[in-house]
Amino acid sequence: MRKFSLEKGPYLRSVDEKIISTQRMMFDVIIALLPIVLFGWVINGILPYFKHLNNVNFFNMLQPLLNVIVGVLSSVVFEALYFLAFKKAGNIKNALIEAKNSFAAIPGLIIALILPARVDMYVIVFACFFANIIFKMLFGGLGHNIFNPALIGYAIAATVFSSQIATALEIQNGVFNSLLNITTTATPLSILSAESSSVGSFLVNKTVLVDNYGGLINLFLGLKNGALGETSGLLCLVGFVYLVARKVINWRVPVFYVGTFFIICWIIGIVNHIEGPVLGIWFPTFNILTGGLLFGSIFMATEPVTTPKSPNGKIIFAVFCAVFTALFRFIGMFNEGVCTAILFVCLFTPIIDKFAAKNRGPIISSKMVLRYLVVFVLFVLITLYTVYKTTSIPKDDLAVIEIVNTIGGGF
Repeated sequence: MRKFSLEKGPYLRSVDEKIISTQRMMFDVIIALLPIVLFGWVINGILPYFKHLNNVNFFNMLQPLLNVIVGVLSSVVFEALYFLAFKKAGNIKNALIEAKNSFAAIPGLIIALILPARVDMYVIVFACFFANIIFKMLFGGLGHNIFNPALIGYAIAATVFSSQIATALEIQNGVFNSLLNITTTATPLSILSAESSSVGSFLVNKTVLVDNYGGLINLFLGLKNGALGETSGLLCLVGFVYLVARKVINWRVPVFYVGTFFIICWIIGIVNHIEGPVLGIWFPTFNILTGGLLFGSIFMATEPVTTPKSPNGKIIFAVFCAVFTALFRFIGMFNEGVCTAILFVCLFTPIIDKFAAKNRGPIISSKMVLRYLVVFVLFVLITLYTVYKTTSIPKDDLAVIEIVNTIGGGF
């Protein structure tokens, strides 16, 4: 009788992951993103134009929408040219069909949404080139990328064109100040970073961070400066519900990502005596509603190729995304941390997949318990380190942090 190996895979089973067509999945992602695109256009273009704010001209009114179109077209053109030059597509028509089947438009759409609405279009084109050609097609195309193409494209563009992105955020800030009749600097997270570093310890002020924006409800609705797609937490949640209902994404990654990050922020607030109702619960809420956390956890951390397949693997992945987001945001050089955290944890996706793959039986071994215990201890240690460092930022780091704060928001 032939023996069958029962070694852990990871194995992909229908009970672990409901299989749907890639075409339907990508189409649903676009549907979920459309309300975010329209809201970003309204708040960054249409309203400022018709209110005649800060000399916003007709091009400025169209620019948020044009940036999305440029991102989509750039990605499609780049991949079509690749198929034409290296995959022997034969002619332009066949190359465009191949690009369509490769869902080339998705990285460009997301790149446009995680950059500021006023950013120069060549920055988007640059990011799309690296996303679609370097980190997608050269790795083998759809399904073979080791990083989320949109995130890695953004990361490179943000490094090369940091000053252009900072300028775009500064221009948007003037528009938002006039639109909301407030006075702020850059983005909410850049204010948080500046507030905490200016005194050499993690000390923040609710009036400066929240009340100047009209309260948490305004931040939730999206009345704040930042990237085009990160503005409305409400629409991100609507997209989350839609994608989960359509079984495009698994609920575990966004829920455990956001939930773990919320708890870490709450602990930081309590340790640093941040005051407010219910032990300063406004502070973790503020951190959830600002920056690209909601957008990133729903539309980028759930990318099927770079996310673990098993349910337990998804939870481990999400928890460590949250841990490293907190680490990078509060004590690192970047006041957002979402992009860096997701890219970093993606490096360990194969290991997590192997680690968390289900045994082909009900037995829970001591070895398995020990492995999960090690993961838990690692999570606790990184969290404790983050909390400790927020209570005392070394003076030598202040100059570096101050320089980075000038870049403003982003992922």
